[in-house]
Amino acid sequence: MPIPQKVAQDSKALQERLRVNQKYSSKDLNEFIFSLFSLKKNAKVLDLCCGRGSQTLKFAKLCPKGTVHAWDISQESLDFIDSQKLKNVKTARVDLDAVSRMSFQENYFDLIHCAYGLYYAKDARAVIKKLYAWLKPGGSLIITGPVSGTNQELFSLMEKVYPIDPEILFSVRSFMPKIVFPTMKALFRSVQKRNFENKVTCPTPADLLPWLRSSTHYRARYDRELRVLLEKHYAKHGRFVITKKAMSVIGVK
Repeated sequence: MPIPQKVAQDSKALQERLRVNQKYSSKDLNEFIFSLFSLKKNAKVLDLCCGRGSQTLKFAKLCPKGTVHAWDISQESLDFIDSQKLKNVKTARVDLDAVSRMSFQENYFDLIHCAYGLYYAKDARAVIKKLYAWLKPGGSLIITGPVSGTNQELFSLMEKVYPIDPEILFSVRSFMPKIVFPTMKALFRSVQKRNFENKVTCPTPADLLPWLRSSTHYRARYDRELRVLLEKHYAKHGRFVITKKAMSVIGVK
């Protein structure tokens, strides 16, 4: 059940969301993700839906003698990664929906990672099956995404103005437990779930609005109504706190 990709593929929109999350978060998502595994210095890694390389660059440092493949649909994001001139990183523009039909060496990767991206696929189950084939025996697939309760404060406000697309709500509430976990459970010899919760506190509307406008659930024609509601909220509470909830599913082949 794919969700709209136009904003998701926009490198500048992604950069804005990351900026707000990094500046105002109570916890670091990357620290959580990288606590889930260990890698040898010569490991082969695939960072699928890598975006601007927030995790890619960390993989590159962990595996100086290995190879990190960074795949994304946004050429602008890949160009940014390439500008870092890391010899052990290979970028490729890849449409997520093409992954299940791609030819790539099986039993190749030590780790495949995908954070906040797989829900854009039309057939996520087929993608997971292909990723499984590409892993070495003993290799790991780590998929991270949102779960029910994430963005609830923001969604409650937005739904006073317009209904949020049901596919978006499915992607942030049900995709991980209903699609990812059971699919991986059927394939991998070992599967674990790890939960992450973070509070993003935006002190002013000027901090929150750019993040909101760069999100997939924003509708520009309702901007004025949203701003009015936000101003009322800030007048009463002095800040806007957004709960971010995520799950990582770790499968070992």
